[in-house]
Amino acid sequence: MLGRIVDELAQPGVAEATLIEAGELALLARLEAAADALAMAPGELAGFIARRWLAAAGEEDWLGLVAAMGRSNRPGLEALVAMLRQALAELDRKQVDARAAVSPVAQDRQTAGSPIGQ
Repeated sequence: MLGRIVDELAQPGVAEATLIEAGELALLARLEAAADALAMAPGELAGFIARRWLAAAGEEDWLGLVAAMGRSNRPGLEALVAMLRQALAELDRKQVDARAAVSPVAQDRQTAGSPIGQ
């Protein structure tokens, strides 16, 4: 079931419909924003995230995913939602770190005491 969902994500509207069916409107909004920032379609990004997760997941990741799927009456949807949440949270953290690195406060700290910073 999960393989079928991942394969179909790239079709226009499938990722969006899947997240709506799962009741994950906030996650859909985050996916759309991330896809827009990366100049990708939401389904294209969702498929990339899922395939990357499946290829790179460690044992603990799989154990958590299997446990979440076991508690759900829609295990494929639950797996996709978990993968997207994890990946988008990582992307959010990276964006925050990148903004912090170029913030005026960070720049002030880097130039404090130098002739440029005065």
